[in-house]
Amino acid sequence: MIFTDARQMVGCICLFFVCGFGVVAPLRSQIAFPTAASVFAGALALSSAVLTVHVATQMKFSSAIWIAAAGLIGLSAVMCRGGAFRILVGREFVTTAATLAVLVGAACFVYLGRESQFSSPALVFFAGSDQFGYAHMADWLNGAPGNVGEASPANPWDSWVHYMVTFDPRFGSISFVAIVSALTGRSGMFSYNLSCALVMVTASVGLAGIFSRSLTGFVIVAVGVFLSSWFTVSMAGYFGKTIGYPASLFSVGMFFALARSSVDRDIRLAEIAAVLAVVASACVAFSAIGTVVILLSTGGMLLTLFLILGMRWSESRWSKSLSEITVAMLVLSAVGIISGGTVARPMYPPTVSLDGTTWMDLWLRASQVVGPDANLSIFPWQYQLALALLVGALSVAIILIAARLRNFEALAIIGGIAVLASMLAITGRRWEFQLSVTVYVPAILCAVGALSADSGTIGYKKAAAFATIIIAVGLGRFAATVKATTGPGAYQRSGLSQTEMESILTAVGATDGAYIDTPDVFSTYPLVLEMHRKGIAFQFSPRAWKSFLGYRPWDAPKYRKLHETTVILRDDPAKACMPETVLCSDHYILQKTAMR
Repeated sequence: MIFTDARQMVGCICLFFVCGFGVVAPLRSQIAFPTAASVFAGALALSSAVLTVHVATQMKFSSAIWIAAAGLIGLSAVMCRGGAFRILVGREFVTTAATLAVLVGAACFVYLGRESQFSSPALVFFAGSDQFGYAHMADWLNGAPGNVGEASPANPWDSWVHYMVTFDPRFGSISFVAIVSALTGRSGMFSYNLSCALVMVTASVGLAGIFSRSLTGFVIVAVGVFLSSWFTVSMAGYFGKTIGYPASLFSVGMFFALARSSVDRDIRLAEIAAVLAVVASACVAFSAIGTVVILLSTGGMLLTLFLILGMRWSESRWSKSLSEITVAMLVLSAVGIISGGTVARPMYPPTVSLDGTTWMDLWLRASQVVGPDANLSIFPWQYQLALALLVGALSVAIILIAARLRNFEALAIIGGIAVLASMLAITGRRWEFQLSVTVYVPAILCAVGALSADSGTIGYKKAAAFATIIIAVGLGRFAATVKATTGPGAYQRSGLSQTEMESILTAVGATDGAYIDTPDVFSTYPLVLEMHRKGIAFQFSPRAWKSFLGYRPWDAPKYRKLHETTVILRDDPAKACMPETVLCSDHYILQKTAMR
């Protein structure tokens, strides 16, 4: 199974590359690793382009994939201008390919390790249940989506579709899962972990490519991002954060490349269009406001540094450049807000109580000593505070090195993110800080990547060493996440294989349907998703209804006649099933409804 996973990942990455090269090409001269940047740019551009084609033309989602891909590949071919061979044999391409090979291999173990154990596509879940929501919408997109009517208890499966279409702005991330599902032939549920692996691999090399200026900087950013807390949140089900925050930082990197380009000449239409495409894709992936705030904080810091420390107003070119960059940043922010639907669909952040979470807990999570949700770490709690303080001290040291080297981009990244974090802390916004905890360490690593422009200096070598220590501090959280999800000692009930689900669907499909009587979202949602996809009728017990539709104030339905097969959770896998049962799997027991 591991070779199948690797082959599917490589195929998707190649598609992303050929789709993304045309996006990066206008700024290629300002990017040290354009091949690496193209991979993540392609992932972002394809997900938003497919969504655009699908919505605009109402064609099938699978057809929209190939139309959008053809358009992006055509753009790449035009922008390549006969230089494809030079790109494919260059040192930068070889470095990117080698790094991708290593990360794909690692992802097959840490993201898809359960698939090797099951010899089948699988879903791994812990801490959160959002992965079912993404799978639900991916199946809807790949089905026959039409106009969404009123939410009704008579159509429980459609209820989540109505909720997401009405209230949620993150269809870029949903589109990505649906694309992976369509390309690999998996259902949305069994595409989730593969989607996470693809995002983390492409984001790792993409951020390394857009910020780094030397080989050492590239490796530090790529490895650090891959091992970051985005791994933990992805396994917990928070795919929007997994793709949205790397996309926000990638937008910053594209803006910095645009700023460098404007120093010597006027900004060209193709350049601003490329950055606009990335920013818009980032805004529809998770949070338009989050992306724009990160862009404004870092971009604003860069402009401030230019104005105070780097500008010579006697030179008219500098003055004009500053004006162009400022206008570009404001245009990018405005388009981002609009593309994310914030104007048409105002966002009213929920009031979430974090009474049990202290600022100390948040600092431990922001430093990536522990996981952002489940507080995972193999390091004893007695050492966690000291490690978090070490991360803080090393971050300050990196800022001082950047100031000494007058590297404005590195200063802008850390300074802008630091200002954002300080404002959240000063105003007591613990919930918003909790949402942003995964972005701080990757931002520091991206700053070190930018510092690699001064790779020959002692200052950069110290910063690289400090960044390596910061990455090492997070290994305790990374190892704990692997142990809890895909490692040999992981809780076996938190993994569900396609083979098991197929056996259940075959058994239930031979009857008139299933009466689902399961106790929680983790046991109920997989059955509903897969049975609906196969057209199998199902009914809910009161507790299963509450598990699946807890966000709706609807009473459980009363059926005149129950389906002949009842599906319940198998509480103790070690306990033998009764011989009268229809089927006994690792997670479920199927029995005749009359037996209840």
